[in-house]
Amino acid sequence: MMTLTRIQIQILRVLVGALVRIQLIQIVALSTKGRLTMFIERIEPEIRLRSSVSRWRLPWIICIEPCKSPNAAVREYFSRSVFFVRSAGPGLIYRLLAPLSMRRGKKILDIWEYPIDKSRSVGSRSDLVSLLELLGLPVNAPFVLLSTRDARYYRAIRESFDCRRPGPEVAEETMVRNPEIDTYLLACRTLRARGYSIIRIGVDQTPLRESLWGDTVVDYATYFRTPERDLLLSQSASFLLNGGSGAWSLVALFNRPQLNTNLYVPFWSRAVTTESLFSHQLQRDLATGRLRSFRAMAATGWSAAYEPFLTRSGIELVKHSPSELSAMACEMADRLEGRFKETAHDLRCHDRFNEIRRHSMHFQDRGRISTVFLREHEDLLS
Repeated sequence: MMTLTRIQIQILRVLVGALVRIQLIQIVALSTKGRLTMFIERIEPEIRLRSSVSRWRLPWIICIEPCKSPNAAVREYFSRSVFFVRSAGPGLIYRLLAPLSMRRGKKILDIWEYPIDKSRSVGSRSDLVSLLELLGLPVNAPFVLLSTRDARYYRAIRESFDCRRPGPEVAEETMVRNPEIDTYLLACRTLRARGYSIIRIGVDQTPLRESLWGDTVVDYATYFRTPERDLLLSQSASFLLNGGSGAWSLVALFNRPQLNTNLYVPFWSRAVTTESLFSHQLQRDLATGRLRSFRAMAATGWSAAYEPFLTRSGIELVKHSPSELSAMACEMADRLEGRFKETAHDLRCHDRFNEIRRHSMHFQDRGRISTVFLREHEDLLS
């Protein structure tokens, strides 16, 4: 096997760097953690940006893969527009090209709003109809995707052979941040009563308890899932009802609306379109038994996702109740149907919330705080 000297490596880096500077190629170094969200959020904006500025489809996008793709269908979908170069972990190729990768920072959020080229659609109407029939759902009814994560998902990430650097965010100490999927049952029943079908998506999830859920939700994640079907459903869903999982990135591929609930980092919306809604978990001061204000929560940032920090700080995460989740799901449906009404007082509360949000680490995230959530916790704006 040919080995490269330090001088040869430097020459190659200079040559590739020159191609990057004249915008003939764009290097994208993917995460070594093998996570779907990091896979999508580093590639999709580059494709949209290129499609919007160059009729010649330049620069060529080269993605350096340090570990196996987390979703084969998403990788195939991206391969229409980018070139993948596999690197054995953070090896020579990764170390050579990763420093040339451009990180667009917070401005990349604007790129998510760019329109999607119609040629990038997946499947056909007949493919979707066939899938809905397989799931036993009416083919003309709107459907909502439901996603949360549990201990089984984290365990699968940690045990993945190809992903050697899973990151601290999947350690046992992070389980405190995840909501129980059963708390979403009332919201799903409410949406069903409004004519929506509900499809539970996800990877490595514990099956739903049939005695509790019955036929309210189709447990696609357990019995029907394939990577190709993930894309087909994500492209056509009315919206995603999300409990802090990475499923937001799948529907973001197709600019579908999201209701991201129970987010464990204050003010972190995970939404990439302005029509999406979010709500985050609250924090209770164990010494006083009272909920902390939004302003106090703004300072915690990512630390709130880890049990040791919460224990040391005397803080308890407060997840949404079933009635809160149901009310927010109705708000999302009403907004999409053009029926949701906000008062002047609601708008003033939004302004106050956004003013506090500007002092958090996620002040430029897309998405709008749920109005019904803000009405319920208006006292925390003080």
